[in-house]
Amino acid sequence: TLEENFLAGGFGSAGIEFLTDHALQLPVWRFGIADRFIEQGTRQELLELCGLTAEQIASDIKTRWNTWQK
Repeated sequence: TLEENFLAGGFGSAGIEFLTDHALQLPVWRFGIADRFIEQGTRQELLELCGLTAEQIASDIKTRWNTWQK
């Protein structure tokens, strides 16, 4: 899941709850803002700080995919 919001209590968490409630075991990768203090800045600066630029997300997906495939 991908959201410009906090991961804790976010859409990804709801998705995981749904999967658990229905006894579905699927890998879930959540992309969003970690539960920490976020500095002020422009939208672009904040996306970069949180690892949510398109480039950062693509790189993270490749890394997770390669690790998951092993």
